[in-house]
Amino acid sequence: PSKELLSRMISADSIKNALNELLSTRYKELVPQSEEPMEAMAKFERAFEVHMYNRMRSEFVRIFSFSTIVAVTRLLDFEIRNLAAIAYAVEQQIPTQTVMEKVIVKET
Repeated sequence: PSKELLSRMISADSIKNALNELLSTRYKELVPQSEEPMEAMAKFERAFEVHMYNRMRSEFVRIFSFSTIVAVTRLLDFEIRNLAAIAYAVEQQIPTQTVMEKVIVKET
């Protein structure tokens, strides 16, 4: 969005009017018709997240092969599991050496 659009949204007198500023943009399909401000914001946030997910996914698939996508997904899975293991170890006061034996990292 342009600075002008953002300025109009910030200056709007209600959440509904701020979101309505998006009706003239490429995000018009994401603007909910809800009258309740908090519900409208929640619906807009969800619609925007789904929109961005779909755009990122389509760009990723267009640029990379399927095997690259699988590899990146698996690497993220390992990273998440490592972080969860470290958090658990800190919480349970497990020695660093024991944790390092369990996490999966690049061997040097």
